[in-house]
Amino acid sequence: MFEWFEYYLQERGPKPEMSAQIQRNDGHWRIESIWPPTDSQPLPIDLGDCDYDGAFVGGGVSVVGGGQSVTIDCPDINLESPLHISGLPTAHLATVPTFDGGQVFIEMQDLETGLRLGHATMDIRYHAGGYNPQTVIPGEEVTMMMEFQGIDAILPTGHGIRLILTDTGEDYLAPACGTACTVHVLPSMSELTLPIIDRTNSTSLIVPSPTEN
Repeated sequence: MFEWFEYYLQERGPKPEMSAQIQRNDGHWRIESIWPPTDSQPLPIDLGDCDYDGAFVGGGVSVVGGGQSVTIDCPDINLESPLHISGLPTAHLATVPTFDGGQVFIEMQDLETGLRLGHATMDIRYHAGGYNPQTVIPGEEVTMMMEFQGIDAILPTGHGIRLILTDTGEDYLAPACGTACTVHVLPSMSELTLPIIDRTNSTSLIVPSPTEN
């Protein structure tokens, strides 16, 4: 920002490089020409192959909302080497509303440590994306095309992913329809996709530590 102000407002100094300075969740800094990275490779995870628990109704359908939550554990996704998740993971959830409304909040964690990696949230009326809500019909299945907030994190070798599904999260409003509008989630028909990159040989950005006065 200092270089930008110097060059564009004060008309002095070198023109700033158009790049992104990225800090990974373990504190490591690097420079990317663009972020999210364009060379990421998708890692699809079939949630039907994971373990899940929570409140259930018939047919293995889990319930989110009304004080009920669902936990999905995917332990066997990272057995050979660390995974560098970088970008905007997606979760395509097969869901059935019980009301014309409802909300799903997903917190992604490191399964072994409980470390929070990121989150996503969506009102089911926006299940297909866009800026305009759509009417959803109770009992009619829809796929919620959810996208996580930006994540740049290392998942160590042997560690899995945990997804905790609730109807709201910290700093987010509860569903407008309250506790009555539960959402039935079908994990067996849902998928999580992680954007994976390899920056093993990337140049580290050295960030000076603040000095004490």
